Amino acid sequence: MNEINSSFARAEQVLPLLHIFLAILLISAQFCAIFCIRFYEKFSISIVKILNFIAFYEKIFFVLFGCLALSGIFMSRNSFIDPMINTIFVTKWVCAIFIFINFIYMHYEISLLKKALQNGDNNQNSDFLAIITKYFTPLNIVVCFICVYLGFVIKDIA
Repeated sequence: MNEINSSFARAEQVLPLLHIFLAILLISAQFCAIFCIRFYEKFSISIVKILNFIAFYEKIFFVLFGCLALSGIFMSRNSFIDPMINTIFVTKWVCAIFIFINFIYMHYEISLLKKALQNGDNNQNSDFLAIITKYFTPLNIVVCFICVYLGFVIKDIA
């Protein structure tokens, strides 16, 4: 009886599953943000609805990214003896910090868009949204895929 209970729901099994699930959700949320913002732009939906969606996306991003970072911290509590695994692990955290800084800059661009709208300048709407949907969010997606790849490399080496 103890063999079944001890092997059913251990942290070594549940935590990697949760971590992978959160990574999938984070990448999916970024794809959804790109497609929804482009859809709103294509069909000339009001900028207020776009900003409401972006505010919702920011909340989702922060929650998923925070949970992903926490699960990564809990999974890496074991000190790695192998310097190769340590290097890959540090590279993964550097990529995560880059994603976060990139997202902070996207938030800054959104705040500039809000200020431009308050000042009555409607000409720059597409510029700010183009920067977000064509450059920064796809960059975040590519770096997320690099982090996922590094996670698989760590799993194969360890």
